[in-house]
Amino acid sequence: MKRLLRWIFSMVALISVLLCLGVAAIWVRSYWVGDTWLWYDPPPAGVCSNHLRLGHGYVQYVWWDVSRYSGLNRIAGYYRDDPANLDRLMARSAKRI
Repeated sequence: MKRLLRWIFSMVALISVLLCLGVAAIWVRSYWVGDTWLWYDPPPAGVCSNHLRLGHGYVQYVWWDVSRYSGLNRIAGYYRDDPANLDRLMARSAKRI
């Protein structure tokens, strides 16, 4: 019984270390490459957009109702962003204010 518990603990510890290393690698990568996932809820729930973004060292999740927006919404899917371009856009918008 002790041997089984020790084996289970070792496996859980190994999975924990691998998960920690994976999250750290994604966090460091996010300073150079941004990842964005966009998907929409089914129509009975309304036209609601879900937006998950990883980039520049942060994780952002946004949910909003896009049923009243005019024009075209972005197509659902995966998008790759360059955080350096995001910095330039934010700097320009700060100058306008």
